[in-house]
Amino acid sequence: MISWLESNLDVGYIKSRLSNEIASQYNPPITSLPLPWIRVEEPVVVEEETTTTEETTTTEQTLEEKIADGYNPDARDGDEDGIVQEGTKWERPVGTEL
Repeated sequence: MISWLESNLDVGYIKSRLSNEIASQYNPPITSLPLPWIRVEEPVVVEEETTTTEETTTTEQTLEEKIADGYNPDARDGDEDGIVQEGTKWERPVGTEL
């Protein structure tokens, strides 16, 4: 059985992969985390507003208006980079609906 497996598999590659995995268990890679006392700034969100003569209101398009404007609620990620409708004003992460 062993000779049949060795003739059909790249034993040297498997041994090197296993030894690398065992070595990484003994010496795990070190990752640096952010320092807890350094403050991370929150992103600023700016809402799109339209002005009228008397008051300021925020406008929200209906789904039908968005679709007519080029929005695709069923967009697919063709190049698998995690972004749909790239290059349009509707560009967004996969799974996000506007």
